[in-house]
Amino acid sequence: MELEVNGQTYFVNFLSDEDQWYVIAPSPTGLREIPVIEDAADYRPFRVIMEPTDEEKETVN
Repeated sequence: MELEVNGQTYFVNFLSDEDQWYVIAPSPTGLREIPVIEDAADYRPFRVIMEPTDEEKETVN
C-alpha cells in the first residue's frame, strides 16, 4: 500500500516470513524499513448487561 504524508511517499508492506508489517520510508542513504508496532490491548469479548426500562418490563411477548 502506498501513502503520502506531508508530501513524502511511504509504502506499507507485510513480510509473511516475519509475520510483521513495515513502513518503507526513503532516506538519504536508500530505503529504510520501520517496523509497525501495535500498542493496543488484545481484543477480548465482553458483555454488557442492562436493566430493562419500565416500558420493556411491561411488554409481554
